[in-house]
Amino acid sequence: MALGAFAAAASGALVLKYIDTGIKVAEFLISERLSLTVENIRSYFDRKEVEKPSNFDPKEAKEFVGSLMKIDQRILDVISDNINDAIENYVLCLKDANGRQEKNACDIRAERAVCDSLNRIMDRNDDDLPSEYLKNQWKAFKCIRI
Repeated sequence: MALGAFAAAASGALVLKYIDTGIKVAEFLISERLSLTVENIRSYFDRKEVEKPSNFDPKEAKEFVGSLMKIDQRILDVISDNINDAIENYVLCLKDANGRQEKNACDIRAERAVCDSLNRIMDRNDDDLPSEYLKNQWKAFKCIRI
């Protein structure tokens, strides 16, 4: 019985991860004001058929979305991984910390690591963070532009 409950929980976690990814993609597209793309996404979930432009080319669409960012996606992926690692280390540090002083040290290390990475993205992306998630991390860790 416990194994079945575990499998159901794992399956539910996977579904939630897919939903979370979909929400993040939708937030990005809305934040970039890509109205036609947003309308296509809405129509997909509403199950309405929206005609693609007659000259629709998926490769061209991908290049267009890529052109909205000045930073190379490969660099963004690596730096984003660094941010995720820093946040994961922060969580682990807070779990292991015994006193206020140790927790403060965790805070300082996390702020430095996350803010350094966010500043690095801004250095290579015309002083802009390309997603709402990154902008929220900037605020959450009280980063300053250096």
